[in-house]
Amino acid sequence: MDGESATIGNQTLKLNKTEFYKDWLCCYVWTSKELRFCLYEEKPEPEPEPESEPQPDPEPEPTYETVNIYRLFNGRDHMLSHRFNEAPGFWTEDLFLFYSSQNAPGPVRAIYRCFDGTSHFPSADENCEGKTREGKLGYLLSEDPKDGKHAPLYRCKLADVHDHFTSRRVDYEGSRIDTEGLLGYIKQ
Repeated sequence: MDGESATIGNQTLKLNKTEFYKDWLCCYVWTSKELRFCLYEEKPEPEPEPESEPQPDPEPEPTYETVNIYRLFNGRDHMLSHRFNEAPGFWTEDLFLFYSSQNAPGPVRAIYRCFDGTSHFPSADENCEGKTREGKLGYLLSEDPKDGKHAPLYRCKLADVHDHFTSRRVDYEGSRIDTEGLLGYIKQ
């Protein structure tokens, strides 16, 4: 409509600019005396889109049950637990989401909480590498699904003390650690 003409009273004026605002069409006109007029018309109804066959509802994304696993620390020993207040003197340092069953979005491995007499540690070995098994924590994906919804979980050991712990980061904020390996992938 820009550049078209409009008649106001007995004058025909050239429309300099048109635009839609909500349900109205605004037409701006400047005369030789720089006076501005604004004409309003209802916005025309859009043409109906051609009907198409109804599409089936998309498949809902499957849901998988997770369980909270807390990384606890008492100043000497880290341990993973289902409870944030499992033992006196331990405080929560981190929270991880393990899968509660083998029903997960990929292949899984069970992770166990183990104790060697001095330090707790997580292990994928159901025999806890020859040490005492205290229970099953849950399941981690054994392969990276590369979906942006999972993160690696590493088993680490502080270099100067006998303490195992878990971390999403292999460098654990610059601490002197030995990375003992990838446990699997947790849900973020």
